[in-house]
Amino acid sequence: MEITQIKEAVCDEFGIRPEALDSRTRRKSVAIPRHLFFRIVKIYKSELSLKELGGLFNPARHHSTVLHSLATASDLIFTGYVRRQYYNILLNLGMPEPEALNECTKVYEVRHAG
Repeated sequence: MEITQIKEAVCDEFGIRPEALDSRTRRKSVAIPRHLFFRIVKIYKSELSLKELGGLFNPARHHSTVLHSLATASDLIFTGYVRRQYYNILLNLGMPEPEALNECTKVYEVRHAG
């Protein structure tokens, strides 16, 4: 899975331009897709460090920003705020339906473990 494919799938789902993810804006309409982008890249490219994930952007994001994004994405999926969009993106990237459902469920289980 290529990073550009993930970026396009996220942007298509939210109706934004790919350049918007690189911007520094904190508007919800861009920040939320950016959080999900980090989470989905981490699924498909788990070997990337937080610093490498942050380096996918221009300008680069600090590793702590990536960590915050991953946590925020989990919270948003858990609360149901973006669960449908997250699921749709995973399906559009070719993840089989049972695996996509499992990904959404894992977020729920991790949040309820503590």
